[in-house]
Amino acid sequence: MKIGILTFHCAHNYGAVLQAYGLQEYLRGCGHEVSVVDYRPRYLTAPYTLFSNERKQLLSKKLLLRYYLLGFHRWLRRRKFNRFISSRFALVDVGAANSLNFDAIVIGSDQIWNPQITDGQIDNTYMGATINARYIISYAACAGSIALLNDHLGNFSHQLSHFTSIGVRETALAQLIASKTPYSATIVSDPVILAGRDTFARIAAPRQVRQPYLLFFSLTNERIELHNKARAIAEARGLQMVVVISDGESFHTDNVFDHASPEEFLSLYMYADYVVTKSFHGTVFSLIFNKPFITIEDSPLIGERMHQLLAPLGLEHRIVGINDAVPSDVIDWQDVNTKIEAMRSVSKAFLSDNGIDDAINK
Repeated sequence: MKIGILTFHCAHNYGAVLQAYGLQEYLRGCGHEVSVVDYRPRYLTAPYTLFSNERKQLLSKKLLLRYYLLGFHRWLRRRKFNRFISSRFALVDVGAANSLNFDAIVIGSDQIWNPQITDGQIDNTYMGATINARYIISYAACAGSIALLNDHLGNFSHQLSHFTSIGVRETALAQLIASKTPYSATIVSDPVILAGRDTFARIAAPRQVRQPYLLFFSLTNERIELHNKARAIAEARGLQMVVVISDGESFHTDNVFDHASPEEFLSLYMYADYVVTKSFHGTVFSLIFNKPFITIEDSPLIGERMHQLLAPLGLEHRIVGINDAVPSDVIDWQDVNTKIEAMRSVSKAFLSDNGIDDAINK
């Protein structure tokens, strides 16, 4: 089959590009001809410009100099992400997508239905309204939190009519679709889980840090309490502290990778001895690489997605508040991996049952 993927592939965010890569590689592994539709809305690309007026206006003159000094790191990071996107994805121009006669369009994963991200509205492109194919499938779509869809339910319900099948990442979203729209949805796994460890290990960079280390990974330059909690765990375990901040701007004084490529990011996960994160995909990579971890919960939005991810694996207790004790148990990875494989099987069956079979193993 000829398959096109529509997702947040162009965001300079580790979770976004790697989940897109995972879906592409899984479908390729099933024997299909797969392309990523190069849709780049401004709301995805603008946050990763080198210097935005919005950011500069928030800074005092004293901090402005530091901001420009960080610009070099942001440039390096942009260069590495752009290289990953151009070399790892089979990109096709969004304007020419309909002329390519796709058999199927797979839309997702990531927070493609989160109006806070998509410029305050539902983006019709991520609702299957702009590209024609025999099968239009949402795969592991996410809305961030179902509360964010409350003001958009009418349009959201209407736009769901474009899909031949609907797969979502979280239980709460599936329940909302069943109760508030004429449609139903299947819960499937994030593409990182679907693709599995080996897909990402193959492209990981060589080991970046020689000493045993704790990896502290977050989306933003977090407040000092989170940083101190991670450092305390590192010290208690005799580990070096390594920091990765997804937006590439860190004022921490530890061993900071503020312009790691996606391949270097994967390496940092593969060789970590412990992980502290508050990121959804940070937690997912802890799972597939079987790393001891805790996920920090400091907002209801983060907690909703994390609990739905970890509860079926019996790991909900790994979600801790900023002042909570760190779990001392050893994770039974054999049991967890068995449950992950069951989740993966459900996800594979969803795609196969809805027109995208495994052509190689058929």
